[in-house]
Amino acid sequence: MNLMALIDYILSRRSIRKYEKKVNQPLKIPDKWKVVALLTLGYPAEQPKQRKKKAIEKMFSQNTY
Repeated sequence: MNLMALIDYILSRRSIRKYEKKVNQPLKIPDKWKVVALLTLGYPAEQPKQRKKKAIEKMFSQNTY
C-alpha cells in the first residue's frame, strides 16, 4: 500500500465520515469532494472545570530517563 492510499484509508475511517452528510448538505459540497477536516469555532455552552495541573517535575526530566 503506498502512502497516499494509506492516508486515504485512515481519513476515510475517521469519525468525520459519520458527519459527512450533515456537513455536505447545508454547505452544498458536491458528492465528488470529501471533507477531510472540520474546525469548530465558538464558545462552550458552560464553563469547563479547571483541571489540576501536574507538577512539571512529573512530566519532564533533565539528564535522566
